[in-house]
Amino acid sequence: MKNNFYNSWNKKLPKINAKILRWFLFPLSILLLVILFLIVQFGNPFNLNAFKPKNIHEFSGVYFDLPKPMLILDEGYYPEGFRPEALLIGYGNFDSESMLTEKKTTPSELNGKRMRIRGTLLSGDGKLLIEVTDGAASILSLDKSISYPVQQTRPEPALLKGVILDPKCWFDGTKPFEGMVNKSCAIQGISGGTPPLFRVEKDGQNIYYVLESTSVEQINKVVLEFVAEAVLISGQVLSQNGWNVLRTNADQIIYLNEK
Repeated sequence: MKNNFYNSWNKKLPKINAKILRWFLFPLSILLLVILFLIVQFGNPFNLNAFKPKNIHEFSGVYFDLPKPMLILDEGYYPEGFRPEALLIGYGNFDSESMLTEKKTTPSELNGKRMRIRGTLLSGDGKLLIEVTDGAASILSLDKSISYPVQQTRPEPALLKGVILDPKCWFDGTKPFEGMVNKSCAIQGISGGTPPLFRVEKDGQNIYYVLESTSVEQINKVVLEFVAEAVLISGQVLSQNGWNVLRTNADQIIYLNEK
């Protein structure tokens, strides 16, 4: 009887073993190629949002603190295909409002006023955000001679399904890692004061809502346990200065626990 036991010092593989390996490895390689093709074709697409850490520019527009600190950019200060209403985001995990008012300038003094600021641009999905990297020093000039009115629509009841996210994490390109990485980033940012957004998918498009609290509790604390998970939220929707707003509270957020 022939001994087909393979020894490491024997460089010649028995014919029957080689034949078995050929029949096993060929279909396995085909299967791996098919799996890779399916992952590329049907997997989650990479985020086309862009965060450019060194892309610091000057911007001109009108400042509003509703729904959150934002700048409605003048024509020529925002890229084609994007809306001019840019949310202002604080550097690191700080909220922009506290950073902008470091020099004892109250939000009411800034609200509705035209200003020039310096900041880092974040963009994606038709939305713009500006990181006020230098805090209060980001304000280059402020014109107090004219005050522009807030643009707001009437609130309407709504029931929406979506995901609560941190705009800074979402728009800087962490979408490919939507699991625990994005959840950890979102919790850290929202805990620090970044305004939470609610992303709703409708007809293949993303609709974003700035979340506001209808109770005395801060919305950033209300949403922490639901961040980066599928939830159902009831509340009132409206538009403020070009941004969709969803007003709700902890009792109106339901964790869906979807797989």
